[in-house]
Amino acid sequence: MNFTAIECSTNVCSIASYKSNKLLNVIDISDSYNHSTNLPIIFKSIDDDLKKIDTKVNYYAISIGPGSFTSLRISLSFLKGIVFSKNIPILPVQTHAALNVGTEKIGKHYIIIDSSKDRCFIQKFNNHTQIGTPYIEKILNLKNLDYPIYGYSKNIEKNNYIKPSSLLIGAYVTKNYKRLIKKPAKDISPIYLSENVYKKIDDT
Repeated sequence: MNFTAIECSTNVCSIASYKSNKLLNVIDISDSYNHSTNLPIIFKSIDDDLKKIDTKVNYYAISIGPGSFTSLRISLSFLKGIVFSKNIPILPVQTHAALNVGTEKIGKHYIIIDSSKDRCFIQKFNNHTQIGTPYIEKILNLKNLDYPIYGYSKNIEKNNYIKPSSLLIGAYVTKNYKRLIKKPAKDISPIYLSENVYKKIDDT
């Protein structure tokens, strides 16, 4: 399958292209939240490269959160606009699930993503299987967790640090294509978390 993977749920803006599930190109920008400017430029560069080798995209894959509210809204709205008249599927990927690709199969553990100054988005896993749903936790409470912590946070040990990337999105969808392809593009929405509310698309 030929596809383009997009990761813009945090300050990272990353797009990768694949032909026959093999990586062709990847571009990352991680110095700001200026996705409204960076995303169209990077996307055009990746798309132009695909056109040069006459490669048609079969689907797009994108991180749907949890993460930055604004970043998720910008990236998903942009991609929906791209596919609106082309009838190309969008595969939604939870950000924690993509980051978890960057770990080894190590039993039970947590993946976290910084949310605010003193809080993070957190998801528990057993190997590569999610346990429960993601939620918001105070950074101070992380010391009370009983399993290793990985993810994208300034509060994580260097060896456990995993940066969001379209490469992780690509790796995840390659293994989970049949499950993720079921959702119509128009019905895909981001995962938004607050202290008391959890909203998630049904991708089963």
